[in-house]
This record gives sequence, structure tokens and C-alpha cells, in this order.
Amino acid sequence: MVLHIDAWTKYLIVLCCIGLVAITAIVVVCFINPFCPINRVVNRDVDKLKKSNKKEKKQSFGVAEFGEPVELTKLNAKVQNKYGSPLPSYYAPGFDLKYPPPTTVYGKRFYTNTTTDSCYSSMSPTTEGGSRPTSPVSTVPDDADTSSTNSPPSITESDLSQFYGSLSVMLKYSLLEESNTGQLVINLGDAHNLPGREYFISTCDPFIRVVILKAKTRLRKSRSHYMILSEFQSSTIRRTRHPSFNESFTVELTKTDIKDCALKFLIFDRDKYVNPSQIAEVMCPLMELNLQTAVAGIPLSLELQEPRQNNGELLIGLSYLPTSERLSINVLRAMNLKYEIVTTTVENLNAEVRVLLLANGKLIKKKKTPIVCGSNSPNYDCSLSFDIPLTDLNQIVFIVAVAHRADAVSESDDSLRGKPSRHGSYIGKVFLGSPIQ
Repeated sequence: MVLHIDAWTKYLIVLCCIGLVAITAIVVVCFINPFCPINRVVNRDVDKLKKSNKKEKKQSFGVAEFGEPVELTKLNAKVQNKYGSPLPSYYAPGFDLKYPPPTTVYGKRFYTNTTTDSCYSSMSPTTEGGSRPTSPVSTVPDDADTSSTNSPPSITESDLSQFYGSLSVMLKYSLLEESNTGQLVINLGDAHNLPGREYFISTCDPFIRVVILKAKTRLRKSRSHYMILSEFQSSTIRRTRHPSFNESFTVELTKTDIKDCALKFLIFDRDKYVNPSQIAEVMCPLMELNLQTAVAGIPLSLELQEPRQNNGELLIGLSYLPTSERLSINVLRAMNLKYEIVTTTVENLNAEVRVLLLANGKLIKKKKTPIVCGSNSPNYDCSLSFDIPLTDLNQIVFIVAVAHRADAVSESDDSLRGKPSRHGSYIGKVFLGSPIQ
């Protein structure tokens, strides 16, 4: 049987095949292309179906296993400290909070056994300029009874002073016969709870420098209006944070000097590797004491404070290569060095940076940069490398110190030749390492 197809039938079959191919192509393109209207409609329905299924599963899961939500914590932000913003205290229902959180005291160094984050500051222990964290909004209603909750105790000034210790002294002033001049006897007693060394916190080698200051004008509260009359230094007490000095110093002062003078006690820690570090200080104005009528003397217990000094800034960079176990310290530049400590003019300043590597309090190696002369903001751009195993990184300490060399020699010393050179005078230093507190 033979079928005869005319021309119009052939055209119709060809047109149907072309239409099927076009429809197939359109459907494929619409499912692939996200801008197609058909694709949008299909995906919208699928997303709605998925969201409804997730919501049903979440509701059924929470009710079946966990039940109703439970309030875990409450917040009481009504407790005020003595020195600043409210101290938030977090407590669970039924829990008595007797001590404040460990982060409620800001800007102080803690010499306790608690673990604190260490930060690398400039060459001076200046206070931080950052702001305190903002206290959260209280969720306790204003009309709620908060008398039953135990709030943290207020932080007193004596609690803050314990981190820098205390010093006991005895002052006695006696007038000479038929004279307007008398003798002021300063007896140094015991010191307690002094701050430990930066890299060896359990001990220090303290000594005291006593400075008698006289006000040039009546503006006694301004440090710039004082001049030094006399200065004394005690002996060094080795390896203790609770030294007993038992030393006396005598200075002659008139009656008018008593009203205009003040005693400043500077406590230092003597370091055999670099210059002594000031760890505390306290100022005692004599005008506030009734020395002329106290025949037996006046005993004083002075609470030491954080030292105030700024010897400049040092810009450095650290990098460690684990494959070769090499640590590099890139000394870039120093800025605003206080050259008055070591020389009279900046033209005579010969500044170099010394890097000392210590382990367990012992000197392992030292290196130094070339000397830059005649500038209190020298540029070094020098890299100093040390071979340190990865397992010893948490045990070593670096002392980076800026020193002045009277005999300017621009050669770098990469070897260990006994103790560091004592011909130079140090301007300032920083400590780097995990053991730093």
C-alpha cells in the first residue's frame, strides 16, 4: 500500500515538527533562565512550599523536645561604681552574685593569678585612650523589687591601689635654735605588694628615689611649676616585692619652704639588662601636714599610684616563619624620643634600638640596629632575625630598648658577648612575649 502525500500535507508536517522543537527550546530556556516569567512563577510556588514545610517541622520539633522557652538570664544595670558608668551585673534566677565580674575595672594592671590578655603598648605606661564598653539596656522593670538581689560591692580607692602597693614613711621636722631653718628627716619604712617585673612577675629588685620639689609659683598642682631642691636614692633590695628599707635622709628647709614643697617618691625596679623601670610613684605635699607642731614626727602610709611618663613611641613589626623557625623583628622608626634624659641637645643624640632575647629570665642573645645621629624621630628600617623553635614561642621574652651611645659606632652586633654594653644610656623600652603580664 502506497500513501501519496501532497505538497500541503508535507508543509503541515514540517510546520508541526518546527513547532515542537520551538516549544521544547522555550521550555528548556525558561527553566534555566531566572528572568523568564514561567521560571519565576514555578520557583515562587516551590519556595512557598519549602518555607511552610520548615515552619511546620520547627514548631513540631520545639514543642515535642524542648517545650516552652525558658528565661535564662536577667540584667540589672542599676549598680553604680564610684568612678564611672554603671557596672552591669549578670545573674541567673536564684543565683547569689557576691563578686563583681573580672572586667569591671578598666585601665589597671592586675598582678594576680588570673589570666589576662597582654597588649604591647608604647615605651611608656600611659593610660589607654579607648572608651569603655556601653552597658546594655536593663530588662528588669523599673518597679521591680531589686532589694532581694545581691549586687556587686562598690569598688573603693583602696581596692585600686593594691595593684601598685603601699609605702610607709615617717616625717619629722625640727627647727634649729634661734633660726628660721630646720631639718626635715625622711625615714623610709616598708613597702608592700609592689608590682612585679614585666617578664618575671613574681619578684623585683626595688629601690626608691626621693625628690624634694619646690613650687615656683602658687600653682602647686601643676607639675611644670616645680623645681628640684634635693634628690636622694635608697639602696636596692634584691628579689622581693615587700622590701624593708629602713633608711633616713635629711634636708634643710625653712618654714616658708614647708608650705611650698612636696615630696615625690619614685619606686624603681633595677634590671641588670636594661635601665631601671619605674613601677610606681606618689606625691606628698608638705603643706597638708602639720610638721611644725608634731614633735614626735608624723607616720604616713602612702598608697602608690601608676607612674606617669612618656618617653616616645617605637614602630616595629613581627613575623614568624614556621618552616625555618625564624622570628623577625622589623624596626621601622621611633618618634618623639625624650632625648633630655640622656643628652642636652638633639644634635648630640646617637640613638640605636637594642633587642634582647630572654628565656626564663636569662639573656640568650642580643642584636641592635645601626645608630642614627641627630634626630629624635629616627628612621631605621632594619630587620633583626632570631632562630626560635615553635615550641619555645610561649616561653621567650623580647626586650626592645632605645639607647643613646656616647661613642657612635654604626656597626650591628649580632653576637652575644656577655652582658649588654653599659656605655649607653637608655631612653625607654618595651617588652614582648606571652609571659608578659
